[in-house]
Amino acid sequence: MLGQRERGTARLEEAVAVYREALLENTRERVPLIWALNQNDLGFALLRLGERQSGTAKLEEAATAFRDALQEWTRSRVPIKWAMAKKNLGLALVELGRRERGTARLIEAVDTLRDALQASIRESAPFQWA
Repeated sequence: MLGQRERGTARLEEAVAVYREALLENTRERVPLIWALNQNDLGFALLRLGERQSGTAKLEEAATAFRDALQEWTRSRVPIKWAMAKKNLGLALVELGRRERGTARLIEAVDTLRDALQASIRESAPFQWA
């Protein structure tokens, strides 16, 4: 949160390092849902960092982290968290699409964000749906 509020990247880089350390302890084998949470949080920090940097390396890492989270945060297992990770993946794909030629990433982003909307039922999770 501090990294989002500040202009520099130091706090975001620190967050990335902390989440990477957490993943060493919170392994997928031991605690799969916490591992997925750490992957999602890592992806979010990488996304914010990537938005502030040129190139696409951090954004690619963010997309990978969100995809990793989706391995455990499945739609049938935790639909709201699945939708959150899908939305985050969609945001990373949008940013990648802005920086790349062609529309492939943007099309993938639209499909991903539509998927997220399908799982976020308006009546049961209005904030997430919005």
